[in-house]
Amino acid sequence: MALKHQTIEIQELQIYSILDLSKQRHPKRNVSRQSGAERAYPERTMKTTIACSMLLALTLLAHTTLAASSLSTLITFNGSNGSNPSFIIQGSDGNFYGVTQDGGSSPNCNGSEFSPNGGCGTMFQITPAGTLKTLYSFSGTDGAFPIGALLEATPGACPTMCFYGTTLLGGSSNVGTTFEFTMQSGSSGTLQVLHQFSGDDGSWPAGGLALFPDGNLYGVSSFGGVYGHGNIYRMSPDGSTKTVYSFLGGAKGAQPTANLVVCGKSLVGTTTGGAGGTLFAFNPITDVLTILLKFDGSDGSVPCAPIYDASGVFYGTTAAGGAYNDGTVWKYNSNALTDLYDFDFPGTPTVSPGSCSQPVKSGSLLYGITNAGGAFNAGIVYSVETNGGDYKVLFTFDGADGKFPYGIIQGSNGAFYGTTYYGGSANQGTVFRLVM
Repeated sequence: MALKHQTIEIQELQIYSILDLSKQRHPKRNVSRQSGAERAYPERTMKTTIACSMLLALTLLAHTTLAASSLSTLITFNGSNGSNPSFIIQGSDGNFYGVTQDGGSSPNCNGSEFSPNGGCGTMFQITPAGTLKTLYSFSGTDGAFPIGALLEATPGACPTMCFYGTTLLGGSSNVGTTFEFTMQSGSSGTLQVLHQFSGDDGSWPAGGLALFPDGNLYGVSSFGGVYGHGNIYRMSPDGSTKTVYSFLGGAKGAQPTANLVVCGKSLVGTTTGGAGGTLFAFNPITDVLTILLKFDGSDGSVPCAPIYDASGVFYGTTAAGGAYNDGTVWKYNSNALTDLYDFDFPGTPTVSPGSCSQPVKSGSLLYGITNAGGAFNAGIVYSVETNGGDYKVLFTFDGADGKFPYGIIQGSNGAFYGTTYYGGSANQGTVFRLVM
């Protein structure tokens, strides 16, 4: 049975790309913003008071002198093997794992607004050499339109490798699911639906899952919950799910879309709704949420998931706002926000730094992507110093090698790996490797 289209009014959240946000330009400046205080110059020395554990998905490598960038297209998606990939991760076995948002072998989603290329999405494995294996094709009843990054379970949690993930749609109410996928020797593996959202307990779980030290998984849904503005949910490994916080809307935050980041005794995340969006910390022990920062547009709006380094400094991007309303790169430290870079792509629509993808920190550099801009308006890979200097465009996509880069990570070999939502020979997305 084909999935029914469910109409949900989307105001500030735009799942695929944030390209048509209204443009409101602000004067160019180089300042820091302190929460609840006056602006200060970024050169001001600040000590962090945040003690964070290392984010497992973030690999910190020694800074290497940049060389000429060489991009190889590892996989071109064509629909039958998936289309429109989102984020990838590197597994403990050295292979890469990810999801495509549509495509695959199931006909249940054909003709849906969310699946123009047919299929309900796939989960896949790619070897470092570029061999693709489709592990699973979603059917709609078990989920559709997987969009968040996968999370590999800790060693010993499963008999073999297993992964947790979310789908934006599908399930009994067609508002999303959570799942566990277990690899099996001699076959692709098996998928178990852990939870099917109903709306009251959240809908459209856009972000991936985070494993907290208490052994539970935490995630966000972009809509639903008590007030309809999205929520934070806690899920035990067996799938028992509970709403632990419902967003209130407005200045108190709405429409979280990115995965949560484990930081000591807190989970840190962002909301895209509520004026320009917020950066928040949630305490899973007390279930109390604290707004750390409210973006006001001039310093960026629609913030993506942050990363942090060993000293507890947070880095991130916004999909809009800043001096040219094309997005920003930012740093947050000791209650102060520093604007590291304002994107400016004249003549293009508002440019999102990926679809709320996290940057990668390597030494003193941040690496990231934008989903438009560049000579062919197909997106770029860039680097910028963590102090805001030495911004460089490292690679420009031309469409044939990918269009609308979606996410980027650094592999264990030091090369960068990522996806493009469109482009390639079938214009249904690619997986690439970029060597500096």
